Amino acid sequence: MKNKTLTTFVLFILLLTTSLFYSCDKEGNPLPDGRFVEITYNGETFIQQRKAFVLSSFNGPNFDYYYYNLPQSANGVKYIELNATLRKKDSKDGPGHRVFIKIPVGDEILLNHEYVIKSLPDKRIINSKDEGLEIYRNSNMSYIRFISYLNNSQYLFGDGKVYFTKITKNENGVEDIEGTFEFSIPSFAENDGFDVIKGKFKLYLNKV
Repeated sequence: MKNKTLTTFVLFILLLTTSLFYSCDKEGNPLPDGRFVEITYNGETFIQQRKAFVLSSFNGPNFDYYYYNLPQSANGVKYIELNATLRKKDSKDGPGHRVFIKIPVGDEILLNHEYVIKSLPDKRIINSKDEGLEIYRNSNMSYIRFISYLNNSQYLFGDGKVYFTKITKNENGVEDIEGTFEFSIPSFAENDGFDVIKGKFKLYLNKV
């Protein structure tokens, strides 16, 4: 019995070691697991990808569906949050843009539905220490927040739309969600101008 248990354990370790080996690049870094957020901004592509076999909560990007444990500010309405820090594609280092999306969706995420997001007209640019941030954080409203590495002390709130296009339930019970988004933010390059950001994602759907 002991020999059988030992053999099973050894086979498990060999399988795990082999899986880890083929899930790393030549430098030993974990390879992407197929989940990502990608945007196009000012003609350049930025991306954040989740890594295989990395269990840390910092292995972003993240898609959380607040379904069970709702804060008081939600007023009983279930909502989603997408959070990503994106660096220039094919670059391992360098500063990153940050995208945060919040949408109250209720009891169900609707597929191929246009979720429209509107910023507050006089609150499109808010300094990181401004009390105006609480208007967005503590309300049950949809918003898109963008922080550029060009000026990370300013929070830019955009107008746009989000589509959830596909939810896939995997064999292990884990669900992935896919979708696209597009929004405009005040431009850093032009006074009174706007930049358009387009993005797509495939992420683990985490019900909180």
